[in-house]
Amino acid sequence: MKNIAILGSTGSIGRQTVDVALASGAFYCFRARGETPATRCWRKQIEALSPELAVLADEAAAARLKARARRQDAHRRWSRRLRSRRQHIRRRTSSSRA
Repeated sequence: MKNIAILGSTGSIGRQTVDVALASGAFYCFRARGETPATRCWRKQIEALSPELAVLADEAAAARLKARARRQDAHRRWSRRLRSRRQHIRRRTSSSRA
């Protein structure tokens, strides 16, 4: 496993670095990412790469991004529970028919 820290990954060179790392077939662990503005591209990269650390220079933008991540995480947990419950109900109804 190779560790990567990228500063400015939404620029042309940063996006190419991410693309090359993902396309290489090697296992990379994106440890840190840094950016001045919180752009949509940056948020998508955060969601796709799940780095250990994401840094923004703008504290207000960092707070908004953190709140958004919490909401998305809560939604994912809720969706998993709902899927699990549906599967449980299906198993119970299919076994009772037999």
